[in-house]
Amino acid sequence: MKLQHTQTGFTFIGLVFFILVVVFFANLIMKLVPAYIEYFNVSTSLSSLQDEKFSSSALESEIRSKLEKRLNINDVKHVKPTNIKIEKLENKAVTSVNYEVRTNILANIDAVVHFSKSVEINY
Repeated sequence: MKLQHTQTGFTFIGLVFFILVVVFFANLIMKLVPAYIEYFNVSTSLSSLQDEKFSSSALESEIRSKLEKRLNINDVKHVKPTNIKIEKLENKAVTSVNYEVRTNILANIDAVVHFSKSVEINY
């Protein structure tokens, strides 16, 4: 009685398909990681404002000025001054940044990532 030995493993088409999937996801990760690094910089810039002391008379302009300087130092390119909202409450100011990053993935396919962060600043 003869035993048949069958070959197992990738076919060439299976290997090409696997490589294409790996390359697609590697490309996706390489395109999206900078947006998340930038969000981390926005988050740390906002959080560092909590340690600052602000005067209540020029609160909004002072917070906006310091935040824009920190974002500029951290090379944040996607946050515009219109994305920064400062709401003055009784003895605190809620500062929030809402923005989105649009990244081209392939030809006419884009990835859109929306970020939102807010902190309470006591004065």
